[in-house]
Amino acid sequence: MLATGGVGKSYQVTSNSWEYTGDGHALALRAGATLINMEFLQFHPTGMVWPPSVKGILVTESVRGDGGVLRNSEGERFMFNYVPDVFKEQYATTEEEGDRWYTDADNNRRPPELLPRDEVARAINSEVKAGRGSPHGGVFLDIASRLSPEEIIRRLPSMHHQFKELADATSRRSRWRSARPATT
Repeated sequence: MLATGGVGKSYQVTSNSWEYTGDGHALALRAGATLINMEFLQFHPTGMVWPPSVKGILVTESVRGDGGVLRNSEGERFMFNYVPDVFKEQYATTEEEGDRWYTDADNNRRPPELLPRDEVARAINSEVKAGRGSPHGGVFLDIASRLSPEEIIRRLPSMHHQFKELADATSRRSRWRSARPATT
């Protein structure tokens, strides 16, 4: 067994650190090792995809844990379509039940947005490949329809800062650049 770090940066969009380039895997392969179970990579399924300057920055699972739901380009809360049989008894089958879990977890099943990371990632990928992704290659993570802006700031201060300061500031700069007269 050889433990040399990850390969997350081999993906076009990732929240993995810059040093996870797969060098250890390449060294082992070149030395004649057989690489097995390469499909077992763990990564975070939610991250920012737009604007380009923030592409790949992690969006914490707390957003989904505090009520964020995943929606496709048609506005559908699609995770209910992707609950594997092994999890059917543990996860809600309707939006109403999933929504009730946030205020009464003892009497309701978890919403499918809280499935394990690999299940969430596969579902997002399936929606994007089916043509129901966002214009920038992801899906939408909606917390604003559940929580007020004040509640988001209180419960998810770092995420609010990340979206407001990083993404919104970038959008403002882009709008400013496009509004400036062209120079030759």
